[in-house]
Amino acid sequence: RNAVSVTSISELLYADRVVFVEGASDVKALEVLTEGVTWDGASIRFEPLRSPDNIDQQPFINALRAVSRGFRTGPGTQPVLLLDADKGAKIDEVAEKSGFLVHMVGVNGHDMESMFADVAFLKAYFGTNHVVNDASIESVVKDILPPAKQPKSKPEKASQRLRELHDKLLPNKLPGGKSALLEALATFHQSPAWKTPLEGVQKLIDKLKGKS
Repeated sequence: RNAVSVTSISELLYADRVVFVEGASDVKALEVLTEGVTWDGASIRFEPLRSPDNIDQQPFINALRAVSRGFRTGPGTQPVLLLDADKGAKIDEVAEKSGFLVHMVGVNGHDMESMFADVAFLKAYFGTNHVVNDASIESVVKDILPPAKQPKSKPEKASQRLRELHDKLLPNKLPGGKSALLEALATFHQSPAWKTPLEGVQKLIDKLKGKS
């Protein structure tokens, strides 16, 4: 099976730069977060992977190499693999073997949703629906912000903790799964109701623009 979900790998070559992400929910969120961002006249395309948990396996690496060879090698054109930071040690191995730039996204070894684990942001997000529960919000953020890789433990993903918080404070307000949650958080982040980019989001944009 193809490592990517496009009908034909040749479709990717119409973009100046392609950014592979772990799933369709990440694509939608990134499209929201990067709306209005200029890429120095270049076109950028976000593309979901089929099996992100297999990124360190040889067939997957071979597929990435094939895509990498199809792109120009100048600055700003090398394809990018954007992975949740909880992929850990796999990231360096994939970067070395694939010819891709590999970036981590997430706070302290967590998934993409952890970028939104900010007390002020979540208070504003839930406050737009006239619901604020400081104790619940601060408890979830406290769980997410410490490093994810704790000895002899496997903490819940930020996406799971934030979804539980959403279901508690705004039951029946968020149909769908991970995709709906991530898109809702990204959309609020870009709305006039939130003025200052979160540090994790700004770092992500800077990475995509080649600033870090």
